[in-house]
Amino acid sequence: MPIASYVSAAIAGLVAATVLVSHGSAAEGRFAAYQGAWLADGSACEDVFTSSRSGTVFKSPPDLFVAAFIFSGDRIRTPVATCKIRSVKQVGDRDILSLGCVNSVSTAQTTAIMGKGADGRLKRFYSAADTSGTNYRLCPK
Repeated sequence: MPIASYVSAAIAGLVAATVLVSHGSAAEGRFAAYQGAWLADGSACEDVFTSSRSGTVFKSPPDLFVAAFIFSGDRIRTPVATCKIRSVKQVGDRDILSLGCVNSVSTAQTTAIMGKGADGRLKRFYSAADTSGTNYRLCPK
């Protein structure tokens, strides 16, 4: 796989794993429920995450293709990239996130659409017309 394709896939994976956040005290208020390690259905938390002195981290070596992320303050980490939430716009029961993402070889500005499910899970939507979304569950600390 050419490096450009790998980088594009990594950024796309990061966007797919993004959650809601805003800066400072708002992250502790409205979006406090989103803090932590999140994983798409089908994988086991203990296979992807581990604990360290600094909190939850990805196991080493990380699975570069797992649909998972760690939400901490206004940052979202995946096995290959980190995004900073630049802004959040609420539209109905969904939030549209403007992201600035970086990995070891590139940077990108992108958008993600997220919502909180009635069962406490997060849902990522591919577009405004997407009605099913992809579920993510919070892993225990």
